[in-house]
Amino acid sequence: MRDAGHDVIAVAESPLRGAKDPELLRLCNDDKRIFITLDVGIRLTGGVLNTGAVILRPPKEFDAADVEKLLRGLIASGDLDRLSGYVTVLSPGRLRTRPLV
Repeated sequence: MRDAGHDVIAVAESPLRGAKDPELLRLCNDDKRIFITLDVGIRLTGGVLNTGAVILRPPKEFDAADVEKLLRGLIASGDLDRLSGYVTVLSPGRLRTRPLV
């Protein structure tokens, strides 16, 4: 995503490594960032996030390069504004959205 010109904070590469989900979601709210995760169990209800989230659902056999390709496809769609205010579940060939509640 950085290669596409997006301002990215990768938690694993930052001082935020090991931070709890509420702290990461608060940072996304404060900095107006979309939260992208592989964690399908993350709790996003109850107003804890108001910017938007993308939950990646790759098949088990996907590696990091495949996940990157999945994200590049989302970026290539050119309609990233539709992520704001929604939870988007992205898997190969499928994109589902629902409003954050």
